[in-house]
Amino acid sequence: MRKNAGFTLIELMVACVIIAILISVAIPSYRDMHERAKASKALATLDSIRTAESIFRDRDVNQTFTNNLATLRGVNPFPTNAEDGDWAYTIPSVTARTYTIRATRTGGAHNGSRIEMNETGDVSVNGDTDQTWPP
Repeated sequence: MRKNAGFTLIELMVACVIIAILISVAIPSYRDMHERAKASKALATLDSIRTAESIFRDRDVNQTFTNNLATLRGVNPFPTNAEDGDWAYTIPSVTARTYTIRATRTGGAHNGSRIEMNETGDVSVNGDTDQTWPP
């Protein structure tokens, strides 16, 4: 009697199906993890801008905030839009005692999504205060 060495077609097909199932589970999980990491990076940058605003206000004669990111970057360095290609940072709202900093997603699946932080550190995502990310 002769022994056959190797795999049958059925065994190879079962192995391929198992690999396909594992890949179909792993890729979405990886994408969500990657998106959460980018959102965490944006939150860290927003917090750096918030620190720069506080330092700027303490040093300013009039004790006011500014919406000039270049000035704030000189006070407390943080990534510029060119360095952080995933997000665009703006300060759309400034008064003498309050401000809002916004990070807007500039690419990927969540293009246009935004994270906002105010002077007290309160965070809202896409205008909601539920802080869910990714949306």
